[in-house]
Amino acid sequence: MHNLKDFGAYLDIAGAGEFSATAGGTGDATAQTGAIVDQSVAKLRSGLAVVFGEADLADTETLSLLVKIEHGDLANLSDAADYDFGGDPGSLGVVATGATAVAVSDIPVAGAIRIDLTGVKRYWRVSVTPTHSASGTDVCNGGFGVVAAGESSPLTA
Repeated sequence: MHNLKDFGAYLDIAGAGEFSATAGGTGDATAQTGAIVDQSVAKLRSGLAVVFGEADLADTETLSLLVKIEHGDLANLSDAADYDFGGDPGSLGVVATGATAVAVSDIPVAGAIRIDLTGVKRYWRVSVTPTHSASGTDVCNGGFGVVAAGESSPLTA
């Protein structure tokens, strides 16, 4: 039974990163990677890949996000391959849309995908690919990472 008054004791954060993209420009439709995690140290089992941030979008334009886990045996992940974490392809789909007839600033962006890390190789990382529907000045910025439970509970610092 988990202690619901201190559920955070069972969780850890790993693989943090950030993303930034301008529609049709820098970072758009480009994977942006987080920190490499050594699974032999982290020993995380399952949890959520989380994404959060904000977007500025023109009239009816959208922002979509793709979240992936890459893993491999080499510490620099030069052998990285996509990790199938439970059959979910990792697409959060459209996470923000500009309002009709007006450009909207500071639209909150948030999403999470459940992940199973029990089959991951020694090293892994999260990547996020932001894609704008516009080719103009729309922008987005945010952060991402994994919040997961470890093989021992509660986790110790």
